[in-house]
Amino acid sequence: NQTSNYDCCQNLSQKNYCFLYHSKQNDSQNGACMEARSVTNHPRCLLQSDCQRQGSDVACVYPFSSDNITRLIRIVHSQGPAILFVGSIDEIYRTISIQSYKAKYSFISTIFITDIPLFFQYVAAFSFALAFFNAVPCYALDGQYILLAFIEHLSPSLYRRRHKNLVYSLIFCTTLLIVNISLAFARYFL
Repeated sequence: NQTSNYDCCQNLSQKNYCFLYHSKQNDSQNGACMEARSVTNHPRCLLQSDCQRQGSDVACVYPFSSDNITRLIRIVHSQGPAILFVGSIDEIYRTISIQSYKAKYSFISTIFITDIPLFFQYVAAFSFALAFFNAVPCYALDGQYILLAFIEHLSPSLYRRRHKNLVYSLIFCTTLLIVNISLAFARYFL
């Protein structure tokens, strides 16, 4: 029953939010612009009958958003009041990092708990990339000697007869590597 053109707050304040409720006189939905923090501090209710136990002037309200994407989300934590977030749920997952770690000493940040493993992941990825690059069969790289040792191990007679072809293949691979690196830098800098 939510209508997309219904906006009871009309951007009056960042503290206020539009809440819908059912009145006792009729079954239609009414909107009220109320302070979000004071409303969310009350106990939750799902049905109108839940609110009748608390008193006669209490109504069960729920937040309303005209775009069906924006939500009012209450995040409860152990220190201080609950955090109220207005936005999409995807935005919370992309921008907020919640962790249960607490530093033993105040001068040590909890950022290190997530950043140190990430640093070692980057070091491992960079080391693997350098090792792979070094194994390419090109002049002045270890791949040149790896290829020669591999072919000599497979067939020593082929190694002696085809030594000239191995030199040409090394020249070809070196040229391909130089062209590849040049194109990467050209794309990056141009």
